[in-house]
Formats: sequence, structure tokens, C-alpha cells
Amino acid sequence: MKKSIFSFELNGKEVLGFDTGLTSRDFARTKMAQSISQSGYIVYPDGKVEIWQSGGVTSLGSGKDETIVFWGPIFPGERLAELIKSDNKDEALDALRLWLKARIVLEEKITRAEDEAFKGTSGALIIHKENGLFPLGTVFFPPADLFRRSVETEAEIEWAHPDLEKAEEISFCAGAMLYRVFCGIPAFSGTCIEEIHQNIREGVFLPPSLALPGLEPEMSELISKSLGGEKKGELTKRPNPNEIKEFIGAPESRQISSWLRILDTNEITKISAEKERYIKKNAITVKTRRFVTRNRVIIASSIAVLVFIGFIIYGMIQNRSEDITKGMSPVEVAVTYYNAFGELDHLLMENCVKGKAGKEDIEMVLNFFVISRVRQAYEYSNDSSISAQKWIDEGSPATDKIVLGITDLKISGFSMNEENARLTAEYTLWTPDYDGEDSVPTIVRNSYKDELDFALVKGAWRIGSIKRELQLARSP
Repeated sequence: MKKSIFSFELNGKEVLGFDTGLTSRDFARTKMAQSISQSGYIVYPDGKVEIWQSGGVTSLGSGKDETIVFWGPIFPGERLAELIKSDNKDEALDALRLWLKARIVLEEKITRAEDEAFKGTSGALIIHKENGLFPLGTVFFPPADLFRRSVETEAEIEWAHPDLEKAEEISFCAGAMLYRVFCGIPAFSGTCIEEIHQNIREGVFLPPSLALPGLEPEMSELISKSLGGEKKGELTKRPNPNEIKEFIGAPESRQISSWLRILDTNEITKISAEKERYIKKNAITVKTRRFVTRNRVIIASSIAVLVFIGFIIYGMIQNRSEDITKGMSPVEVAVTYYNAFGELDHLLMENCVKGKAGKEDIEMVLNFFVISRVRQAYEYSNDSSISAQKWIDEGSPATDKIVLGITDLKISGFSMNEENARLTAEYTLWTPDYDGEDSVPTIVRNSYKDELDFALVKGAWRIGSIKRELQLARSP
């Protein structure tokens, strides 16, 4: 691949070039020439900051290979991206440490006017080997516009947030690079820049604890908070750059392996099952949210239908008091809870539980309920879902309906006293698995074993906790 940032000789002198990828004609049609005045910054290990200024532009190549290149004083550092993505994890972590220290210094020292011109974090060249020109640990931050233009075709955007600025942008960038260094994969992926940006904005990533089983919880939490933030009301709270810097330490202070622990076979199996559940649940959540967003105009035009549905739901809520399980035995409550899956009856499920018990189940059913109602409004149909048992009874035909529900339910191990009860439920859960935004779903079935604890709430039995174990994952 042709390098976009490289050194070359100009008028007998070695300089650093930034390839715009534009011919002279295309360059003249853009406003890229304005970027000549934009400054870059060289941050030395002792905290000294030196301004780097582009010397101008020149044309390299000819004909179809012609390209306009910005040039300026030489800097023999290596691209931060190449270091972060290297197989040498400890070297990659040290490069991140050097970058973070320099970026914090730069944020503190540049003036407000210069800060307006410098909006970028991930673009950097680092001196990590002896070179004779700059001391080890020196970091060069190129002019942001030049860097972005030069790497645009390489889609090197996995750790650059499209919206954040200043400290929040630095923290996000550090978290994304830590994810890449530890987990070996991008935190955010996609088939195009727009999809990557959407995933970044929505915080769609696999938690590092699942991407890298055995990762120290504190490091996993730090990375997750840096990427998606910690929700507090409507605010997003990320650790500040100095907190991250203190946590990861100085170069060579701690190796990657010190944040990892060896897992036994049982732990690996449990984490793998948890990872699979998370991926499926998250895919459903993301699909629901994006389906609603993508069809907001259609939904708005069908507002009368949705309002009508709202009145029905309101009536259901009014007619169902909190003591709906009064008179039911714990076994009856369990059967009612599991049967509600296939009916997309999240309200009934809520009335069968206490506190946060079954929260993930209810959220999943609610997601499918929303998809079902939106499809009904969009397609003018009242037949967008089907319970798993009914679908099986009909011969399991190919369908684009939402197939959801529990089959083969077996209750055992029942015990009860005046205030508490316990039982075991074994069953098969059928769920749709969407491979793409608009694809016909694959119907997946997983076998589970749940340990249910019950408590009396105002004289009615409620499920107080559900301990779930995946028995078998399979497809029909």
C-alpha cells in the first residue's frame, strides 16, 4: 500500500510529506490550500512544545499517478497507528503511554486560538527508537486537517470520535486504543466510515471483559467507561485523561500480561456462553433502535394506529393490578412467566417478578414487541409475530415473522415454606437472529436451566431471582 505520510527529498533536503491523494486539478477545486497555515506540534519528553509549520505543497508523480503533497520539516517518528496495531503488545502500550502524556501536555499548553485549529487526537508520530535528531519519547502531532486528509482513504478512524473534543476526545481515543492493544481487534467496526461512526456514537461494542476473557476487571471497566461513558442521568461521565494516565502508568512500568489472568475450562465456557448471549441481545437492541429511527417518517404517518395501540396498552395496564399473581402457586407463576414470551406480553412478565428479576428477558420481549407493532403500522398487518409453539405446530415453515417463545418447559425441584419458594425450570428458548438490517431472521433455539427463587409480595407469589445456565446452543 502506498504510504500517505512519508519522507522524501525536496531540493536536496529530506522533508516529511502528507499525500492528499488529489491531482493538481482536483486540489485547485478544494480549499485544502488553506491548511498550509495550520500548525502541528512537537512535544518533547520534558514537556517542551515546538510548533511545526508546513513549508508548502509540491506535485509528485505524473499523469494518473500525479498527487499533491504537503511538506514540512522532517520528523523520523513511526505512526502511532502502526505501533498500536503491532503484534508487540508491550511496545504498543508504551507508544500509547507516550502519546497520552504528550497529548495531555499539548492540551494544557496550546492557546485557545491554536486549540481551535487543532482538533485531533489519534494522529501522531512517535520517536521510540534512537534517531539522532529527537530524544526518545518525542511525539509529533501533525496539523489535524493534513493528517485527516492523508489517512482518509485508509479509513483509520476506529479510535477517533466524530463529535467529541478536548478532554473527552482524548479519553475516548485512549480507551479505543487500549481496547485495540489488549483485545487485538477494533472496539468499533463496520463496512464503511458511516457505519463505524454510528457504532461509535451509539456505543455499540463488545465489552472488553468478553472480548478478552481474563482481563483484569479494573482495566475492563476503565476501557468501557472511556468508550461509552458512565451513564448518570443524561450526562456521560468518562474518566479524564490524567486518570487514565495514572492508571496505565509510565512506559515500561507494567506489562500487558500483568493485567491478565489464566482461566480454567469452566470459566472459559461460562464467559463464552455469556458472550454469545450478549452479542444476540445487543444485536436485537441495536436493530430495534435503528429500525425505529430509519422508519420514523412512516411511524409518524401511522400515528393514529400507534395511538390506538397506546390506548389498548393503557387499558391492559389499568386492568392488571399488581396482585395479578394472587391465588397462583409458584409453579403457576413460573408457567405464566414463560408462556408470556411467545405472546410478547412484557407487561404480564413484569407482574410475575419482583425488582430486577428477569430484566433481560423483559427487555428482549419488549424489543420484539416494539418491532412487531412498528411492522404492523408499516405493513398494515396484525400478523407480524408468532409464538414458537404455534410455529412448530404449523410445521416450522419459512417465515419473516418474529418467532419467539418457550417450548418443552419442565418444572422440577419444587420446595416452599410460608414466605419463600424455589423450583427449577428447563426449557428451549426460540429467538430470531438477524444477520443484517433487513434480512429474514434465522430462528435459533437454545436450551436453558433456570433456578427460580420466589417471595411473597402483598400476599402474591413473585419471582425474586433467576439464575440461568445455558445447557445447549443449537439451530434447527
